[in-house]
Amino acid sequence: MIVAPREASVVPDHMEDRLDMPLADVLPRIQESIMNRTTYFGVPTLKNPMDAWIYQEIVFESKPDVIVEIGNRHGGSALYFAHLCDLLGKGRVIGVDLSHESVPDSVKKHPRITFLDGDAARSVPRVAGLIAAEERVLVIEDSSHTYDNTLDVLRAYSPLVKPGDYFIVEDSICHHGLDTGPNPGPYEAIEQFVREQPDFAVDRERERFLITWNPKGFLKRTGASARPAAAPSNGEKPDYGIDAPGVVRNLFIVAALGLTAFFTARFGLWSGVIAHVALSYSGLWAGLGCCAMGCWMLYDSKIGKLKERERLLDRVPWRGEEAVLDVGCGRGLLLIGAARRLTTGKATGLDIWQTEDLTGNTPEATLSNARREGVADRVAVKTGDMRKMPFPDATFDVIVSNVAIHNVYEREGRDATMREIARVLKPGGSVVIHDIRWVGDYALALKRAGLVEVARVGSRSLRFALVLITFGSLRPDIVTARRPHGGRKVVDG
Repeated sequence: MIVAPREASVVPDHMEDRLDMPLADVLPRIQESIMNRTTYFGVPTLKNPMDAWIYQEIVFESKPDVIVEIGNRHGGSALYFAHLCDLLGKGRVIGVDLSHESVPDSVKKHPRITFLDGDAARSVPRVAGLIAAEERVLVIEDSSHTYDNTLDVLRAYSPLVKPGDYFIVEDSICHHGLDTGPNPGPYEAIEQFVREQPDFAVDRERERFLITWNPKGFLKRTGASARPAAAPSNGEKPDYGIDAPGVVRNLFIVAALGLTAFFTARFGLWSGVIAHVALSYSGLWAGLGCCAMGCWMLYDSKIGKLKERERLLDRVPWRGEEAVLDVGCGRGLLLIGAARRLTTGKATGLDIWQTEDLTGNTPEATLSNARREGVADRVAVKTGDMRKMPFPDATFDVIVSNVAIHNVYEREGRDATMREIARVLKPGGSVVIHDIRWVGDYALALKRAGLVEVARVGSRSLRFALVLITFGSLRPDIVTARRPHGGRKVVDG
């Protein structure tokens, strides 16, 4: 809580002597006590105790896996939340603030607390990288309390909150109970946010003690998406094709040959041995392995990549007005998913339309899928080489790519693609790239190109498993990055 204290009137300290005291005089008195004389386990804690009681009710009911507290000051409330997690036997706290110099070591050493230094809205990729897709998250915003900052944080962190869970905005009491703080401030930002995001509702039952520092600030997510999904224009479902169809075909051919070799040997049609080597059992294991991998690739093409799309797009702090580029868009999986999150923005897909990379890979197929998902007015496609993009400098707010850049076989070409991404990205813009190999190289190239907050945020366990299963052929990962405001020059070469 960073609301400035107001001088308290000189009044008796006993409630029974001041039962006629107006609420307008009570609130500043409570505020002075919160700012100067309220601690938790000896640590200054800038929280209204009645709100803190409501917080523990929410934590007990929702049992979040992660509590993200934005604005930590002395760390008292972070310690409070960590102790609640101790009592539940689960959960952890991620604290985000510009600095944690005033947080005592006793708080920093708590095993359930992780503190991140940095601007909250720009720290979303780092925070999201610490949270698994299936984890439930409670977000508490208590940073600078300006209208713009509060709205930015709401927009940036709301995708982390699942239906049924809460996003709490503190100090909306500014000019709505206490004559202090920014005006407009959090209260007005909340009202704007719920107009933009109808799947978040103000839960005023959480204000039942009447006195709260968070009027309208207890936001409960009721819907399944951070933005209202665009309705399909007709009953047709989009078709995003089968990835690497030649690889899938070859896997099933090898599977058929291996299993044929095994079963023909089992039925006595041949010995199963050549040059003293039992090939029939080798065929069995090769056949089963290739069949499993082929089936997994079909599943991922039809079902898995749709789920992965939403997890990737959740890493972007959407406002709805962005200019978006999908590099190697194919039939529009990520492109159209991004367009569904836009209101006034536009999503552009870039591709050279190679059918060996994706079945039916044509601009017409992409635009057809956009029509089927009801976002044709927000989607455009462009034919061009990702190594030399046909766009001016600083054109896009968000650049995404999904399992495409590895199709540039030479490293020099992939590095050129990273430089082009940095070139056409606007200052302050975000990058999210998912690929099946070379992602570490992408991260290095993006840093050389002047981007900041470059982080690899994919699942290490999945990457390790696929490296083992595929003998190193698949090494999936995700890299996120941002172009600084006023930005550094893009390095060429």
